[in-house]
Parts: sequence; structure tokens; C-alpha cells
Amino acid sequence: MAINLLESWKQEAFLLSSALYKHQPAPLNRKGVQSIYNVLKRTFPVNFFISRSTSISDSNWINNLLIQPRHLGSINALKDICILITFYEQVVEKVPALEKRFNSLKAYPSRLRDFFFELYTYQLLLYNKIRIDVNAERGNQTLEGLCELGDKWFMFECKTLTIPNLTQLDLQYYITTSLIRQIQVQRQITGMIGMLKFNIPLKAKLKHIYDKKIKEFWQWFEKPKPVAPLHYKIEDGDGLFEVIPYSQASRIEVDQNQEKYHVIFMVIPPFMVVPGIENHYRVQVQLHFALSQNDIQSKLQEALRKKRRQHSGIENRIFFIQSEAINELSIAIFRTANMFDEKQIETYYFEKYGETDILVFIIRDYTTDVACTRIKVFCHPTNDHLKEQIEKFKIR
Repeated sequence: MAINLLESWKQEAFLLSSALYKHQPAPLNRKGVQSIYNVLKRTFPVNFFISRSTSISDSNWINNLLIQPRHLGSINALKDICILITFYEQVVEKVPALEKRFNSLKAYPSRLRDFFFELYTYQLLLYNKIRIDVNAERGNQTLEGLCELGDKWFMFECKTLTIPNLTQLDLQYYITTSLIRQIQVQRQITGMIGMLKFNIPLKAKLKHIYDKKIKEFWQWFEKPKPVAPLHYKIEDGDGLFEVIPYSQASRIEVDQNQEKYHVIFMVIPPFMVVPGIENHYRVQVQLHFALSQNDIQSKLQEALRKKRRQHSGIENRIFFIQSEAINELSIAIFRTANMFDEKQIETYYFEKYGETDILVFIIRDYTTDVACTRIKVFCHPTNDHLKEQIEKFKIR
């Protein structure tokens, strides 16, 4: 049976915000939980919250947040999404084209994420008292918007970037979704921790090999066995597939050795069993892979090149680039500080961009309990006063 992730999130979030929660104050605020639930429920159809097997690029980032009700960073990200939806509801009457775009993108979460970044940019500019025009056109081109900075009007464009779709990550994601599908159809389930390690180099044929391994594990799992701790281990020329019972001690040990594995999955038992309420096991996944700085820079330059060519005949351009890090499989291009190489970006800017072009990087991090946003601007020295103004923008 397909699980409605919003309803599942509400059930656990209500427990975590209950006045009867064993540790007070409760980790979540009930009013805030109810508000998030109400906004998402009225905004999206039910099937939006049904988990599906997709490619990395099409994964639903809102659902990735909903499966982590205990992670405060994910709660903060959901809260900010709901703030943007409320902002959209306030401005849509003035900009009717937004409604048509929003409705058409609900079936395409990755493109919807770019739309939400546009809303974020509109809100950020208005919040800092910058005049904008979101119905702008130049020649035959429809623009995402115009904004007035200093005494000039600038065209602006918005783009959210994630890392390149590497073969290794695609393989890990494919295997992860295969695991989750199998877990969802199990009649009987128990807490467990699974560890997968692939032999390098990774090849596409491993998809089918690990499909077979996963099916064999579940066939073994469903067979009657003597009462004993769950332990399954297959190690061969393709790699390692091992499953052990879930416990806090085992989880700590696996976390301490996580770099040894390419995929770690956990089926986590309900924290608190409530009579009369369906209690869901939660699935948590960790992926580990290598990514070079050159891969990051190439992806960034390609995205900037496309945006630059798209509006090549226009002066006074601002390109807003978002890197939004949440606990998900599609990873922000600047997920860690050392992934943001200012020197390389600055060199590329002066090689490829004109004096009236401005690059604005908005780096948002929801991977920790406290959400963090920073803004970094690259521009020609003649626009340094605008750089200073933008980098001092207030964040809601």
C-alpha cells in the first residue's frame, strides 16, 4: 500500500509536539507543525506526497524533507517552503501567469524547485525594499524579472544547482530506490541496518546484479527461521551486502565507520507505539561518494554559460544562483564550504562576463538544526557598491 508521506509526517510530528511527550519542552512546536501541514495539504494534490521510484534529477525534495520529522533542519526547510507558498498566494492576483506556471510544475518537482527559488528571489528583493517587475519582456524574450538597484534596472534570472549526475551516485540512487520499494511492500518488517559496498570501478551492469541481491535478501527474510538475531551477509566479487538488527549501539558503530560503505540504509522502528494508530517504520539512507572540484566547477560553468547565452543581447544582468543543502539524494553543488571555490569563480567571471553583469550566489544550508543562509556576489569593480548592498540583504 502506498504511503502518504504528508500524513505519515503529521502523525509523527504530532507526537514530537505533544504536551505528553516524555521530554518537555517537546522538540517541535504544535502550532508550527499544524501550519506546515495545512499549507502543504491545501497546495498539493494527494499523489504529490506518494513516494515513487525516480531518477535523482526528478526526486521530490519536499517528500525528502517529510520523511525526516525528527531532523530540525528539515522542519526549518518545510517552514520556509510554506512561507514562500503564502507569499505566492499574496502576489498571484497581481501576477496571474504565476498560477499557471505553478500548477503546470506540480508534476515535475525538480523544475518546481527552480520556481520556488524564483519566489524566494522575489521575496528577498521586496523584503529589502528593491523595486521589481515580474511581468517583464525584452524583445521576444520573457524574463524572470527586472529589479532596480542604485539608479539602474537589471534583468535577473534564477537557477538552482546540484552536483553532476555521476555514474557512482546514479547507481547508488537506483539501488536505494529499489531497496525502498521492497521495504514498502513487506508484510512483516523489523528494524534493521543494511550496508552496501561496491567493488570499483562501478558499472551499469551492477544495477541488475544488486536488483537480484536485494530480491534474494527479501526472499530469505520472509522464510521461517529459528529465533535468532537478524544477520545476513553476502560478500563476493561485486562487493558486500550485509544486514544486521537495528539498535542504537549498532547505529553508532555504523555511523563511526560510514566511510567504508557506499550505501547505508536503516529501517527504524517507531519511537513510540500508540494503540489504535498505525505506526510506521521509517527508512533512512546515507550515500557516500567522491566528487572532484573540477566536476563542480564544470557543472557551474555550463549552467552559467547557458544562462548567459539565453539573454546575450541584454545589458545589466543579474544571475541569482542557489545552492540549497538539505538531507537528500540530490546534493547541493556547494554542500560544504570547501566546495565553493571563490578564486575559480572570480577568474571565470572576469573571463566570460561583461562590466554590467553581476553573479549572486545564495547558499542555503538546512543540514544542521539551525538554518543558515549566506550571499556572495561577484561583479566588476564599478558595481562594488551594489555588491556591498546585496551582500547585506536581510534574510527573513
